[in-house]
Order: sequence, then structure tokens, then C-alpha cells
Amino acid sequence: MAAAHPALAQDAAGGAEPTTKDLDTVMVRSTHQVKPLQSTPISISVVTAEQLDRTNMSSISDLQYVAPGVSFSATAGTANGGGFQVRGIGTQAFSVASEQTVGTVVDDVVIGIPRDPGVAGFSDIEHIEVLRGPQGTLFGKNASAGIVNISTRAPEIGTTSGSAALSLGERNEHVARLTANLGISDTSALRLSAYYKDQDGATANAFHDWNIGDQTGRGIRGKWLWKPTEQLDILVAAERQTLFNRGVATLYSLGTEENYNASFAGFGHIGGDSFTSQADADAFAFQGVTGFSTKADLRLANDAQLTSITAYRASTVNQVHDIDQSPADFINKNITTIRAHQISQEFRLAGATQDERLDYVLGAYYANVDSTYEYYAYGGFNFDPVPPSVYLSLTGPRQHIHADTKSHALYANLGYKLTDRWSTSAGLRYTHDKVVASMTPIEMPTAEGKPVIYLGTILPSQGEISKQNVSGKLALQFQQNATLMWYANIATGYKGPTIDPIWNQSTLIQPEKSTAYELGAKSQFFDRSLTVNVSLYKTDYKDFQAQVYIPQTLGWAMSNAGEMRTKGAELEVSWRPSADFSLIATGALTDAEFRDYFTTCENNRDAPCRLVDGIVQADLTGFTPPYVSKYSYSLSGNYYHALGNGLAVNANAGWSYKSHFYNTAAQSSTRTPGYGVANLSVGIGAEDGKWEVSLYARNLLDKHYRSLIDYSPTLNSGGLMQYLSPDSFRTAGVSLTLNF
Repeated sequence: MAAAHPALAQDAAGGAEPTTKDLDTVMVRSTHQVKPLQSTPISISVVTAEQLDRTNMSSISDLQYVAPGVSFSATAGTANGGGFQVRGIGTQAFSVASEQTVGTVVDDVVIGIPRDPGVAGFSDIEHIEVLRGPQGTLFGKNASAGIVNISTRAPEIGTTSGSAALSLGERNEHVARLTANLGISDTSALRLSAYYKDQDGATANAFHDWNIGDQTGRGIRGKWLWKPTEQLDILVAAERQTLFNRGVATLYSLGTEENYNASFAGFGHIGGDSFTSQADADAFAFQGVTGFSTKADLRLANDAQLTSITAYRASTVNQVHDIDQSPADFINKNITTIRAHQISQEFRLAGATQDERLDYVLGAYYANVDSTYEYYAYGGFNFDPVPPSVYLSLTGPRQHIHADTKSHALYANLGYKLTDRWSTSAGLRYTHDKVVASMTPIEMPTAEGKPVIYLGTILPSQGEISKQNVSGKLALQFQQNATLMWYANIATGYKGPTIDPIWNQSTLIQPEKSTAYELGAKSQFFDRSLTVNVSLYKTDYKDFQAQVYIPQTLGWAMSNAGEMRTKGAELEVSWRPSADFSLIATGALTDAEFRDYFTTCENNRDAPCRLVDGIVQADLTGFTPPYVSKYSYSLSGNYYHALGNGLAVNANAGWSYKSHFYNTAAQSSTRTPGYGVANLSVGIGAEDGKWEVSLYARNLLDKHYRSLIDYSPTLNSGGLMQYLSPDSFRTAGVSLTLNF
């Protein structure tokens, strides 16, 4: 899909009506050698800011609706819970020291802090590239499943311009984006961008005047570019972003716990599609992220370029959650605080030689992520309406967890043109990771002026793990003719070790390793008006970093799954049947399963339980991992036409579908049915792009899909909780865009 759609959207936004049916050339930058997408032997999708604007995407998770093989696993109750999955694989377990299976890179800075959203909304984005499969030979941080590479716009020297966009939608949605580019001198420029969004949630609360799903986000970014010579560019960037939301799981169905059920007596519209919360306690999450970076590019002889990227990021997460989600005070306070900071340094040398037959990327990377995590849960532990005289803590004292992660890496990637038709590329990477973590109990004799009685005992623990790895990639490419290219590659991926310091022990989690095989073809037909790209893949994972449920803590712990496999196919098609009309289609078949995984044996699991090393465990072999939809596809169309008198109409319609998935492996009760989402935007504006007014609708058909369905055996035995993202309700509105 992305082979053509971004270019089409850019034509329309620029105010010039297309005069040809040819699809414009889309360039790829993630390889650090700017090359056409159609000649890059990687399964990759490119999405531009214009495409994001046309589809009125509201968050980074919406990329799953435009890039095949990409999904987003939602974790309710956090400021930025969940993460991307590529080809059915992503981070499904959280630890303060864990990495992401699918890496996120923003302006060449690898995001290493847990739950760091990366970007403030979609403010001033230039393009996004989604690379599928292991990519450790191209980036500072390794990634065992893929990379989401986000680039924001750089300052433009000699130009003074600006833009403003305002949207007003249902449930009090307000979105504002402001951008200014200031040409300070002949050698420098400054670019400023700001973003604000708020919207009311769709699930009312019976006790409070706020709704589940309320959200407010804001961000500001500044970039200063200085070119003291023709050979040297220095780009300094700073940003601050905050996100506040009430995105928590609510009751979906009652189970067999009579006391829990009785607490809802007198309340109507309980669970299901009632979209009403009866939780009596507060629930919110706040996250603030601050970032600074300096990027220096020095152009050497023979068009080689030496790049230095120095970065610092800091994040704070404060979260309060009513675990029981009932009118009673069983566990009303689940308090989490996460503070983390990251420093990183990357050097990269990229260029080409031998009349551009040989291109190369050489890199060195260092990162240090220091994080602290504090967790405390307490409540009255009864379902009586009378406020408790003392509080009980299930997990004992407050847990203070500290983790320090240091990563060093060297990587290289070489491409060589063997003949006019045959090319090959190879990459190699050395990685060394060291993680030190500890958990220290902190006594909390009182809370809110009341005594606290511990029901559990927490003992201090600490651990250390250090691992090194060599991974690589080999690709072969055949250019059959000017519009048809075949490729094949094999790659190994690596996700570093971590430590999960919870519940009286610091569990050492081994590295996650993958071996991926891929065959693909990229082609164009009918005078380049039709693009068809297809890929087939199979990836085997060893020691996949998964999670198990711990009833004593009402939470999850990390573990290593023995083996897992994902295989499938991806298709991207774009067609411009006329100069002002384009059609795009994507599709993905994802077949993923655990091949060797034993975990906690629970009554609600569909998996058989077996005796393993003297312990009864559930055998998940053959079951699908969480959040994997076997089938997904999207269809979209864009129409741009000049009306005369300096006016033009611009319309975009899209439909995305994903089949059912399970939120927890081998638990049929956590099944989210398949669903489709329709988006629409129709606008009229100046042909030169100076202004545009449009009507938009996200989730036009108001499809209420569940991003998360969770089995809760401790408080609501046999019952379920649910989480609906803000986009699972329709948002229709009007937007105004000005360019000056």
C-alpha cells in the first residue's frame, strides 16, 4: 500500500492536481542510503504526514490500520500501555528493565525507556517507516521483530512559513496543531511545533463527574539547524510532552463470586455494552516525557557521511487504579510510579564506493537506561458500603524496584551490486547487555491516616545478568526488469536479557532470539500506475519473553517461552486509475503459535495441564499468542479534483478489518471478535493548499470493539473485564487547516 499512497497524498496536500497516472517514486531512508522503496530488499511500509492527516489518525497505535502485518496490543490502566506487534510478535510482558520486541526510533534516537510514547501526537511528522523482521544491522538498538522509524520535519534554511490546524469533534474533542519555520540566517533555521488534544471518554462513571476514556495530551518540540559549512550540519532538538488519561479496564461480565456480585445491588446497566462504570475510587494515569538530542552530519570525500547522535530522555509515570472496579472498597488503591532516564550515543558512517556498486553502513552504539518502579496496592478488602477503619495490603510493604541497563553494540551492513540485475547485501552485529536490578520493601505503616495491615510478606531481592550476542543478515536481490524485483533474505534477531524483581525474588529472564526467512517481490504494471508488493515469511523464536499470571499479586510476571513460530504473507497494492483518483489495498495472513511453552496451570485455561519437573503446568504448545489476528486487511481511496476558481475538493475513505484474537493465550473467554473500522474525510479548500475545511469521521459506523478482554479470577471469579479505546466509539467533526 505505502508504495504509492504517501506520494499521492503529498500531491494533493501541495495543491497541485496530478496530471499523470504514474505513481511517484517513494524513497526509503531507514537503510541510511536514500533508495527507492521498489528496489529495497526489505518488507517495509512508508507512511507520510499527509496520509496521517487524511485518515485523521489520533494516536501512534493507529498505524496498525495502514501497515500490513502490524497490530497494537493495548494494556489498559497505563499512560501509554501496550506496544506494537509485527507479524504477530511483540512485547507481551512488562518489566522496568525490559526492551521492546518491536523497536521505536524517533529522529534517529532509539527509544529505550519503558512506556515512552516516542512522539507527541502526530505533530509535524515527515514520514514513518515500518520495517518488518529483525533489523539489528541498521540501527543502534537491536530488534527481534521489527522497527517503527519516525521522522519529524527538520528546519528549512531560507524559509519562513507556518501552519495551523484545528479540529472540533464529538465528545468535546479539541485538537490543535501549530508549526512555524523561521529562517534565521543563511546558515541556520529554527522550527517549532506544538500539539494539543483532549476528548471526553464514552463510558460514564456512577460516582464521579469524569468518564472512563477521558484524555488530554499536549506537546512542544523545537529544532535548530546550523550549517556552518557545506560539509557540516548540526541539528539540536528539544521536546516536552504530557499525556493524561483514564483508560482503565471496566466490568464486562459478573462471575460466580457472590459477595462481589452483591456489591452491584441497586445499580443498573452493569457490564456488557452499557458503557457505565460503577467503580467508586479514582483512576488515572499521567506521563511526562522530556527529550534532548544533538545530531551532527559531516560529509566526507566520495559522498560518505559521518553521523553522531547524542540523546537524553526522561520519563515519569504516575498511575492510580481501582483494581476491583466495583462500588465497594476491596482494593481501591493500586498506585504505580515509574521514573526513568536514558542517555545514548551513536556513531554511524554511511556511504558508497566503486562507482556506487558497494554501499556500506558502519555503526557503534551505547545506551544506559536507569529506572525506578514503585508499586503499592491496598484497600478495605470487603464489599461493605461502610468505609474501612484499617487498610489491608495484599502485597505487603511498598515495592521499590531499581534497574540499570547498559548496552554496547557494533554493527555493519554492506550492499554490493554483482551485475546489472543481481545484488547482495550482508550485515553483522555484536551486542553486549548488562542488567542490574533490585527490589527493596519500604514500610508503609499508615495510608490516608489509617493503619495498614500486611497480608503478604515481601523480602528484598537483587539480581544481575550479562549477555552478549552476534546476529546477522544476508539478502539476495534480482532485478528482472525495470519494474519487477525479487528478493530473499535470512536474518537473526536478538532482544536483550532482563530481570523481573517481584514477589520475593529477582527472576533472570534470558535473551529472546529469532531466525527469520523472507521471500518477496516488488512490481509495477500499466506504465507504473499499479504497484503490487508481496512478501512471504517464517520466523522462529527461542526463549520468547512472555508472562504468567501471579494470583498472589493480582498481576503478571515475566518468563521465557521455549519456542514460538510465526509465518504468513503480506500484500500491498496501490492503483491510480486516473490522474485524480487512487485506490489502496493491503492484506496480511499471520499464523503464529507457541511450539514449546509451559506456564501457570489455571482452571480457566483451555490448555491441558501436565506434570513438568514435579510441578503441574499448562502446556500452551499449539496455541496462538495474545493479540494475533490471523487475517487483516484495509481498503482506502483518495479523490482530489480542481473545481476551478482556485478551489479543489479532497476526499478520503478507508476501511480496516482484523479477525478475532485472544487477549490471553489459551483462554477462550478473552476472545475479542473480529471487527472493521471505517474512516471518512471530505474537504474543500484552496487549490494552492493555503487553506482547507473538511468534515471527518473516525469509526464512522460506531463499532464498539474491545481492545482488551481480561479474565479476573481473584476478585470476580469467572467474570471478565474489558477495555475500549477512545477510537472504539465514533468521532465526527470539522477541521480547518491553514498554511502560510
